Amino acid sequence: MTWKQLVDKYVLDDETISPNTPVLAADIIIAYNAQGVVDNGGFAYFFEADFPGKTHHQVAESFRRLDLAEHANLIEKMMALFPEGTPHQDIYARIAFIAERFHWDRDEDRNSDVRNADNYFWDHSEEVYSQLDKLAESL
Repeated sequence: MTWKQLVDKYVLDDETISPNTPVLAADIIIAYNAQGVVDNGGFAYFFEADFPGKTHHQVAESFRRLDLAEHANLIEKMMALFPEGTPHQDIYARIAFIAERFHWDRDEDRNSDVRNADNYFWDHSEEVYSQLDKLAESL
């Protein structure tokens, strides 16, 4: 099965993943989407995004279950930058916080951890997609 076939089979009209989805299939869909969001705009975009039906913590756990522990660790490290380690529920408060902390091109020294996390995801993007594609094919 391809990633696209997994999405067609298990993602509902409201963009949530069907509750009947096998854990591996759900993790592949979640990780594929999250990697794409980071690829498009780094962790600033990642935290501006909502993952319907999933928290950012659950996204990290999906990476961990897929044996992508460093990706999970970096998501958790970036979450730790938020008060109480969790992105704000209110999207406007979250975006204001992100604008201050996650746009590393404004102040590279202050945001070097974010820059390094972005770069890790970008540098390993093809490896992640390859691994996820292989796992999807096994379903």
